[in-house]
Amino acid sequence: MPTKRNPKWRARLQTIALEGKNAYSKADIEALAQEFDIPANKVSALKEGLEGAALVYRIKRQSADRAPRQGDMKAAIFHLQKHASQLSKDLTQLDDWSASAIWSVAREEYSPPEFVAPDDANPEGGIHVSHPLTLQEISASVNSLVRYCDEALEEFGTDPGGAPKNRPMDLWAKSIARLWTLELDRPLTINADDHGNPTSEAARFAWAAFEKMEHRGTKRVAQSSVLTALRKARKATPVLDRSKRKT
Repeated sequence: MPTKRNPKWRARLQTIALEGKNAYSKADIEALAQEFDIPANKVSALKEGLEGAALVYRIKRQSADRAPRQGDMKAAIFHLQKHASQLSKDLTQLDDWSASAIWSVAREEYSPPEFVAPDDANPEGGIHVSHPLTLQEISASVNSLVRYCDEALEEFGTDPGGAPKNRPMDLWAKSIARLWTLELDRPLTINADDHGNPTSEAARFAWAAFEKMEHRGTKRVAQSSVLTALRKARKATPVLDRSKRKT
């Protein structure tokens, strides 16, 4: 399965502690509540919903820019599959003398049986026996790895190409749509003028909420990106469309 893309070796998820760090100040919440006429008894739900959406967005956004594309991941898994398959073949064809030499080294690392004192995980205690992995066990593990790679590659399907999906924005928009319709009981009408500026109340609220969340950030996001994500959220979740909700 040749690929034009290359694995992004050493790419790592990075988690920054965000719990307890509010995305919105008290003034931000008060300004949104006033601008969109949020009743006093709904302000707490407003703040909770906005902070929850912001937390998910910021966590996902941390690694989104460095995350590998689908093609990159397929290239990495194919590379691993290729080498694991070769290793499995080599282990099968290994001569008995070389196998014996490897096994003799493994035996030197063998730990004799030892008594394990009772604890919460093992109330009765007992004798713990360990043994070095045999070449057959190692070969079986490698074969399992090859199979996992095969199945993972099948799951990917065809790489659609084009610009990568903005999953952090999509998740944020879905949360905002739910907040607006299910918590604040407002219609999710999404309109904009010819220049892309939001005109309907729901669209203006989404942009205002996003702008207040990101105004301390460094990357500018277009209004159209927010409204597009909001429309996708409404389409994917019919219950958010008031015209389709049961009364």
